[in-house]
Order: sequence, then C-alpha cells, then structure tokens
Amino acid sequence: MTVQDDIAAGRLRWASEPRLHRHVNEDRVGMTQNAVFVLDGATTPATLSSCCDKDASWYVDRLSTAITARLENDQHGDLRRILAAAISHVQAEHATSCPDPTSGRGPSSTVAIARRRGRCLDLLVLGDSTILLDHGDRVTTVSDTRLTTIASHLRHEIKAALANGHGYGHHDHEHRRARLVEAERAHRNRDGGYWIAADKPQAANHALTATHPIGTEAPSVRRLVLMSDGVQRGASLVSLNDADEHLLAALAESGPEECIRRIRAAEAKDPDGRHYPRTKPSDDASLVVWDMASATLATPA
Repeated sequence: MTVQDDIAAGRLRWASEPRLHRHVNEDRVGMTQNAVFVLDGATTPATLSSCCDKDASWYVDRLSTAITARLENDQHGDLRRILAAAISHVQAEHATSCPDPTSGRGPSSTVAIARRRGRCLDLLVLGDSTILLDHGDRVTTVSDTRLTTIASHLRHEIKAALANGHGYGHHDHEHRRARLVEAERAHRNRDGGYWIAADKPQAANHALTATHPIGTEAPSVRRLVLMSDGVQRGASLVSLNDADEHLLAALAESGPEECIRRIRAAEAKDPDGRHYPRTKPSDDASLVVWDMASATLATPA
C-alpha cells in the first residue's frame, strides 16, 4: 500500500434536498474535522399515530448534534459505541416529554458514517443508507438491506398497483403504505427484523461496520460516496445508473447536485409511479462525495 504525503489536496462535495413539492427535509448531512455522516429520518404516514409530537425532523436534528459532539470528543473510538451514546442521549431527551417513548411509534433515522483515522477509513451503516467505496480497480458497496425483507408481499402489492395505474392518490395506496409501516414498526430493532436509530441504543451494536486502508493504489480506498435511500433508490428506479460503478463515476464527473437534479426530473415525469413504481412519488435525497486525498473536511461554497 502506498499513501502519498500530499493527501491534503482533496475535497468534499455534498448536496441534500427535500422531496418534490416539500420544503421540509428529513435528511441531515453532518461533518467534523475527520468524519462525515448522513441521516435519513423516517416519515410516519398521516393515518398512523405517533407516541408524541416529536417527528422525524426533530429526531435527525437532535441525533446529528449528538453524533457530531461524540465524534469530535472521541476521534478514534469505536463507531458503534459513539452511535449508541448518541442514540441514548436523544432518547433521554425524548423521554422527558413523551408519555410512551419506548412504544416503537416514535421517530427514527438511518445512519451512515465515514471517518478518517490516520491512514484508515472507518465505516458504519445502520438502516437503508449506502456507502460506495472506490478502490481504483473496483467499487464495493456497504448497504444494510434488512429493512427491505420486511413485508415484501406488501411492497410487491404497492408496486403492482402503481404499475397498473392506480396512482398515489388511490385510497388503497395509503392503506397499503400504512400497513407496510405498521409491519416495519413491529419488526423494528429486534432479532429477525431490522435495526435503526430510534429508542434502543443497543441497535448500534447491530450496525454494519468496516475498516479499510486509504491510498491511491488498490485495494486502498481513494474516494467514497455516502447516500440516503432517496438517492440510492432513486438512481436505480429511474435507471440513471445501472451499476454502482457508473453511479460513482457520474458523481465524480457531474457532482451531487446534478445527480439529484436528474432524479427529480425523472420523478416529476412519473408523478403516479406507473413507469417507475416506488412506495413514495419522491423522497428526500442526500449524498456526499469525499475524495480521500483530503486530510480535512470543508463545507463547499
């Protein structure tokens, strides 16, 4: 492995936008001196009850602050332990004004973290966010797919109905989507289900983690991309990119803003989900492109 001394010449680019026709973005992008992360808050359908008035935006705001503080205070610590402490902190704040904070009906968020630690890259993914790694000769993916295994029959029913022209405004769509969220709640943060940042700090112990060398020669990592599922799913559903290698190459060439613009344009052309069936017509989209030639992180102008 060869690591050049001029690593500080790199850069970080990112973009985050709310779904179509919405001003509230329930994604968050955060960064410290040596780490960056993406959060994706889970939206609760209006037809389902919540434990209190704390919504996804509230949760990702608090979790972002908690993760940032712990990454800054412990720049070499285990990422699972850091995330668990952040979840615990937010859960304690949630519990001060919620009558039933552990009911499983509270807000939640996915988490994707990348941290530079010397010549090593530490990764963590919890929930359905994705990290792409550019090794020079290949691209590898870190993605937690456990959520997609829950109530797969309902996901199929939703997509089949949309493909048949029922549209998002059809009463059966909201009914099916509510049933899907109820099924997800029933399997949230338990063995045999899926794990996500919510009301159980121990969920962090079930996150996917990895450590890779950083460098310019394979198999080291020279560039990475973090993305919420609004980008990952959007890019695949609208056939912007048919492989992770192509998506990463497109991001490196055109940048995050252009990638999201293309997703939004495709969503706008298919408002009823007939051509590209998906559970929601549009989703918040966030992504970060980090050139690992950078020793520090800087917010783009």
